[in-house]
Amino acid sequence: MFIASHMPAPLEGKVYQLWLADDGHTRRAGLTNASRLDQSVLMDGSPGHATGVGIRLEPAGGLTSADQCAPGCPPERAARICCCTRH
Repeated sequence: MFIASHMPAPLEGKVYQLWLADDGHTRRAGLTNASRLDQSVLMDGSPGHATGVGIRLEPAGGLTSADQCAPGCPPERAARICCCTRH
């Protein structure tokens, strides 16, 4: 789950798209609701072995794959994912 608070509204015709990075590959993970600045988004699929997560402004409806991106998109890793186990 991705939780956002006080995000600036996306530009007209744009949406925030979530991306997960693992083993040098980037995959789409969901879209935010452009009309809400505070929200939670149930991500598409399991994070699995993802090591990073990124968020970018994309055209409304989002991109279907990282192959549609211009150079530098999507982010390889905007934030590191750390998994901890309590004993």
